[in-house]
Formats: sequence, C-alpha cells, structure tokens
Amino acid sequence: MASFLTRFEEADLIGLRALDLANGETPLVDPEGCDDDLRLAEKELRAGKLDFILRSYMPNGVHEDRHTTDLRQRNSSIYALKAICEKK
Repeated sequence: MASFLTRFEEADLIGLRALDLANGETPLVDPEGCDDDLRLAEKELRAGKLDFILRSYMPNGVHEDRHTTDLRQRNSSIYALKAICEKK
C-alpha cells in the first residue's frame, strides 16, 4: 500500500532542502530555469531525488519511518507552486 506525502510533510521537505541549497549544497537536478531555491527544491522532490526519512508518531507512542523515495506525491496543484522552473 503506497502512502502519500501530506501537504505539511511536502512543505517541510521543500523548506529543508531549500535551506540546504541556500547554504551551498549541490543541486540534484539541472537548475536551469529555476530562479530560487524553493523552486529548485520542489523540482528535486518531484523528480524523486530527495532521500529523507520521515518519522510519524502514532497515538500509542510507536513510530513509523517512511522514506521519501517510497512515498507517492499528490497530483493536486492547489498547494504546490503553480509552475516549476518555467522558462519566461
């Protein structure tokens, strides 16, 4: 059963990766056309290049670790950036 990234997890991952990129990390995808670190971080997430582990705590105190590479992303664009690295 494939689990999905929530919009909160997605925003957290993009923010963490954008901070890494702002601090000089090497991009995992081609940065051509991306004007800022947030768009580049989202492009990396959509390409499946980010390998983070998300830890979710259950009400009974047990936790579940999930790899971002195993999670499916939402198709909805409501909470996503309108265009990822559009060329102008």
